[in-house]
Amino acid sequence: MFVKAMAIGSHKVFLSFIIVLLMALQASGQHENIRFEQYTTAHGLSDNQTGAIIQDSRGFIWIGSSHGLNRFDGRFFKEYTTLGENGLTDLEIYALAEDADGFIWIGTQFGLNRLNPITEAIVQYHVGTGPGTIPYHWCNHLYVDKHRTLWLSTEKGIARYDKTTDSFTNFPVHLYGIEPKINKFISKIYEDSKGRFWLTTSYGIMLFDRQTAEVKGYIYEKNFKKGLAYPVMSVVEDSEGTIWAGTWNDGLLRFNEAADSFEVVNLPGVSSRKLIITDLSVVELNRIEYLLLATDAGLLCVNTRNGMAANFSAPEDKLESFCVDNQANLWITGSKGLYKLIQNSLAFKWLNLPDDFSRMMIYQIIPDISNPQEVFYLSTLKGWFRYNQNDHTIVPVKLPHDPGNLITTINKWIADSTGYWFTSMNGIGHYDPYANKLTDLTHLIGEGTTYKYSEYIFTDSFNRFWISVHRSGILLVDRQSLNTQMLFADRQEPGNILGSDFRDMVMLPGNKVYFASNYKMYETSSLDFTFKQFELPVSGGKTDIEKNCPDNLCVAPGNRLFVSSKLQIFEFSGTGFKKVFPVSGYADFQIEQMYSTDKGAMWFNTSKGIYKTDTSFRHWVHINSRLSWHEQEFVSALAFQGNGSVLFGARGKIGILTDSLLMPAPLPPRVVISRVKHGKEQVFFPDDAYPLIHLSHKQPVEFELATVNYYYEKEVRLFYQLVGWENDVYEHKGNMPVFYQQLPPGTYEFRAWQRNAEGVESQVTGIRFEIHSPFYLTWWFVLLNILFLTTAYYLFSRYKLKKALELERLRTRIATDLHDDIGATLSAISLYAETLKNQKGISQPQQTNILSKIGESSREMVSSMSDIVWAINPVNDDGEKFMNRMRSYAADLCQAKEIRLHFGAAEQMEKVRLPLEHRKNMYLIFKESLNNAVKYSGAGNIYVNLQVQGNNLVMTITDDGVGFNVETVRKGNGLKNLHARAEMIGAGLKLTSRPGEGTTIELKTKT
Repeated sequence: MFVKAMAIGSHKVFLSFIIVLLMALQASGQHENIRFEQYTTAHGLSDNQTGAIIQDSRGFIWIGSSHGLNRFDGRFFKEYTTLGENGLTDLEIYALAEDADGFIWIGTQFGLNRLNPITEAIVQYHVGTGPGTIPYHWCNHLYVDKHRTLWLSTEKGIARYDKTTDSFTNFPVHLYGIEPKINKFISKIYEDSKGRFWLTTSYGIMLFDRQTAEVKGYIYEKNFKKGLAYPVMSVVEDSEGTIWAGTWNDGLLRFNEAADSFEVVNLPGVSSRKLIITDLSVVELNRIEYLLLATDAGLLCVNTRNGMAANFSAPEDKLESFCVDNQANLWITGSKGLYKLIQNSLAFKWLNLPDDFSRMMIYQIIPDISNPQEVFYLSTLKGWFRYNQNDHTIVPVKLPHDPGNLITTINKWIADSTGYWFTSMNGIGHYDPYANKLTDLTHLIGEGTTYKYSEYIFTDSFNRFWISVHRSGILLVDRQSLNTQMLFADRQEPGNILGSDFRDMVMLPGNKVYFASNYKMYETSSLDFTFKQFELPVSGGKTDIEKNCPDNLCVAPGNRLFVSSKLQIFEFSGTGFKKVFPVSGYADFQIEQMYSTDKGAMWFNTSKGIYKTDTSFRHWVHINSRLSWHEQEFVSALAFQGNGSVLFGARGKIGILTDSLLMPAPLPPRVVISRVKHGKEQVFFPDDAYPLIHLSHKQPVEFELATVNYYYEKEVRLFYQLVGWENDVYEHKGNMPVFYQQLPPGTYEFRAWQRNAEGVESQVTGIRFEIHSPFYLTWWFVLLNILFLTTAYYLFSRYKLKKALELERLRTRIATDLHDDIGATLSAISLYAETLKNQKGISQPQQTNILSKIGESSREMVSSMSDIVWAINPVNDDGEKFMNRMRSYAADLCQAKEIRLHFGAAEQMEKVRLPLEHRKNMYLIFKESLNNAVKYSGAGNIYVNLQVQGNNLVMTITDDGVGFNVETVRKGNGLKNLHARAEMIGAGLKLTSRPGEGTTIELKTKT
């Protein structure tokens, strides 16, 4: 894949982490312990085949692969795999570089790409002339020189970029060769300390003069197949100014300044004939310089000051390029993924048991009596092994005959000049390693218990063994006479521990023995065996008593006694407990074993692995992460040496840690806010100077965070806070953005920071944003609402008053109508009745006439009452009922006089709603007009028409009667009433009549 060009220039590094690598190489046989952490597609890479690699100015690691570009922030990978428009010209990435403006340039076989990290927009450059083009489609290498100028190499030469014109100026470099089929390429550009521009090409190495554009070529003397090509892949300068170059199958080259030529350097034990050197890097330790070679056979480390001694190391892969980040981490790309040097490679290593015992767990690590600092016995269920720390050998130990399986199931031991006194899952014993003799002492337990499982053992000042026996009590054994006594085993005595699990036991000065059992801690005098019992304080919340009772006891320097439950740690002061960890609540792991060293370090074997801290318990180091152990790694035993080494027993292997070489993490960088999204808008990489972001009401906002921290990155913790809201601090886990929605109006500041593996926090990264109030919560809108409501209240009050007055006037009119019409009618009826009563001998015709008048008056009164009731009923407000009323009245009246009625109304009338006053007066005007036409016009036809004209309702009543002269006729009460009623509703009344032409009355009013 990456044969034509590698993307990364060589590096000269004077960095502390390389000490790990080089010290390993200085010691014979140590190089196999150099370990790398590997990243693959399982971790988020777009492809395992990786090549070009850089770190940008913001701290991100960019990796080119055979399937797209990747950006790594220390926690997660982000892929750029869009091809074509709005994407990359090709997904196989050959070259990467960051220019002075922060743009990421991406070289491929089919063109060049420029990625703007701020907007993530990609600009493509294809073959052509002029701005926005490149001289050739295959981009071999990208390089930014000391003047921050970008250079591009292709098989047509090297091209210099001018950002003012967005164009490349090409300088042709002729790549000669006898064989035309051999690829032509310029694989690397490198600027040395003298400002010389070196080009590694398919036909040797060349010097390019940037002032004159002249090229000088160097061809080396080949050791093997000659004449075809002289492919050089990489070049680097060491601290003494020596130029080194790596070739394709021709070995390592060194430039001879005096002879002005390159010569092949022989590497002892390494065949150059089948070695492809793709990249070079120079490192230094204690004035000894080493040359690192990325090859197709793995990492090759060369001591250029000591006879070119060379050693291969992991990773075993076809390696491509080096990169050293700003935290001094070494990165290497290859065909099987991305590699990062594990910082503590020298500090730790695993040694395997012999193959037949590869699945056996090491339960105990026992120092040798005569040489406890260098020799250890490793106990397994199948036997013991002798480990020598000097030569790192592990050999089986031939144990004595052991029918009871005592020594292979050893629990605890005490060493003296005679050997090991030990407890076992199957009893008690003594082992003399000098004579290889085993003595079974299980009979000392006696017949008082069925249990033979012994656990803890130590010796008191009276030369007695204290041995705990499972669920049975404490066995006291005189070392001289072997006389025994069982303590806390009498069921009749208070404080007995029969049937209870025994958890731990220690002894402190002052003849005091402490042990944990029966969910309590016992303090016992070794003089008279009196005791006290102590219970751990009860913390808030409910937990299983098994997890909140004394479980482990540990004596630290200064005779400080620490007591742990499964979830908490306390210090015992003699009268009670003081909680020391955690500050509140419970630990997020279960404590299985607790250890203390002479130097005050505290070690813990937990459900989440091994931790190290001190007696302040403030900062915890997760050893599993610090040493990049497998997630499922389980350690069953720990042992500590006086020189600071720690031994770990595991399944089929033993781990050796030189604690003093554990490298602390550097100061953490600031967290990068890589993206802020609000609504449809996005902001990439805002800095502290970024202006206030404005958001509309209830608009959601989200923040993408990146730690760009690659040092013990699994132990890095990321925190954030929204100042102005809850102000609570939260830990960010996973790859999802921090998301807020439904925030109330106000100004906020989002803050983020990280805490490294040493507990040191970075500076805070922050960005401010403001959520604006909705218009209905702004001061001007509130003021307008107050004014509106005040005005509305005033108008409504006026309206109510107006309606009340109208109602009062209506009542008055109704009363007046009732008084005028009905009162007058009743008076007339009363008068007619008196006439009938007072006139005697009235004739029959006269009597009939008076009665007829009484009947007529009664009917008129009933009709008037009906009209008033109909008019004030709100059910009759709609136009349809108004029409029906008019039509019914007119039909009855015209039929009685044998007059033809023509009644017409527009369809819109059905939707018209008439207020009470309009309906009443319009109806009375209609009724009066119709009565006049029927009584006086002598008409044969009467026409009634209702029309809606815009916002006006027009009522027309026409007859074809005799008519009259409007100017000469005397205006009676009838005509005056018509005009008066029209004025009451704001209507216009027009009367038109001529003798012999009939009469028309037109009423026009607002609907």
